[in-house]
Amino acid sequence: MALKKPGELFEEKIEDEISIEETPVKIVEVPQQTNSVSSSFANSLSEAIDKNLNLLSEEYSEKLNKFNLKIDSLKEEINIKFNDFEKINKSLKGEIGIVEHRQQTNNFDKIKNEVLSQIKKLEDNIDTIKEAYEENILNQPSSTDNEDLLTSLDQKFITLDKFEEHYKLFVNRIQKQLSTLGGGGAVNIRDLDDVDLSTAKVNDKYLKYDSSSSKWVGADASSGVTTDFVSSQTLNVVGFSTFNDDVVFNGNNTNMRWDHSTSDLILFDNTRLEFGSNKDFEIWHGGAHTFMKNSGGDLRIRGDKILLKRADDTERYLEANVNNEVKLFFNGDEKFATTNTGINVTGDTKVGVSTAQGVILTSPNGTEYRLIVADDGTLSTTAV
Repeated sequence: MALKKPGELFEEKIEDEISIEETPVKIVEVPQQTNSVSSSFANSLSEAIDKNLNLLSEEYSEKLNKFNLKIDSLKEEINIKFNDFEKINKSLKGEIGIVEHRQQTNNFDKIKNEVLSQIKKLEDNIDTIKEAYEENILNQPSSTDNEDLLTSLDQKFITLDKFEEHYKLFVNRIQKQLSTLGGGGAVNIRDLDDVDLSTAKVNDKYLKYDSSSSKWVGADASSGVTTDFVSSQTLNVVGFSTFNDDVVFNGNNTNMRWDHSTSDLILFDNTRLEFGSNKDFEIWHGGAHTFMKNSGGDLRIRGDKILLKRADDTERYLEANVNNEVKLFFNGDEKFATTNTGINVTGDTKVGVSTAQGVILTSPNGTEYRLIVADDGTLSTTAV
C-alpha cells in the first residue's frame, strides 16, 4: 500500500473545519496570539535575566567586599611591619651614632700609652724591690742567727702557724717597700691586720678605733662620731648636721638653747633677736617685760586681718579687716567701728572738759565751730 502525502491525510479534515468565511477571522487571531506569546516569552526572559543578574551582582559584591577587606588587612600588616622597621632603623642609627661619637671622643692611643706607662713603672718598682730584697735579705748567710725571721733562709717550720707567720711578715715587708716607692700596699680593708673584719664588714657600720684591742672595729652609724667634749677654735661643717639632743649657744652675757624635747628655740632673758645689719629691729624679754624696738624706718605690720588680744586668747582689744571696718573693744565688747561713711559708736560719747575743748563742727562753707555745753546745759558755738 502506497503512503499518502501529508496533505492527503489532513485534506478532508481541514476542509470540514475551515470554511472560506472563517478564514479571515482566524488569520487575524494568529498574529495576536503570536504577539501574546512573544510578549510573555520576553517578560519571562527579562525576569529570568534580571533575577540571575541580581544574584550575580550580590555574589560579586560579597566577594568584592571580602577582597577589599583582605586588601585592607594586608595594608595594615604592611604598615605595622614598616613602622617596626623604621623604629629598628632609628635605634640602629642611634647606636651607630653613639659608637661613632665614642670612637671620636676616646683617644685609644692615649689610653694605650698610659697603660703601657703604668706597666713600665710597675716593672721598675718590681726590679727595685728585687734588688733591695737581694741586697738586704738574700745576701745574708743562711747561718745568721738574729731576731729577724726572714734572715735565716734555711730554717724549717714545724707548724703551719709558724709558716703563716713567716709568710705574713714577708708580705708586709714587700708592702712597705712598695709604699716607699709611691705605690703598692694594701688596697682592701680585708688585707689589714689591725681591722676586726667580723665587726667592720657589716652594713651601716663605720670604723672606730678600739685601744683595748688595738684594732679598728665596726660601730653603729646611728651612734654618730661623737665625743664627750669637742673643743675647736673654728668648726667648718660642709653639708647637713643633725643634732639629736639639746643645743646650747653660750654668749658672753646671755645664752640661747634649742630644746629638743619641746622643739622650742629659747632665748633667755636679755638675749635679743636682731634684724638688719645695724640693729634695725630687735625683740627681747628682760625682767618682767617684753620689748620690740624699731629704729630702721617704719614698723609696718601687714595682714588681711590683724588682731590684738589677751594672752589667754579670750578677749579682743583691736580688730582690723582688709577693705572693711576697724573695731575697738572694751572688756571684750565692741565700742567703736569705722564704716564707709564715717564711724559707729556703741554707748556714750564723752567729749571736752572746758570751753577750750569740745566737738568741732564744720559748716557747708568750710567754717569750723566749736560746740560748747555750759554748766546749765545750754549749748553755744564759737568759731575756731
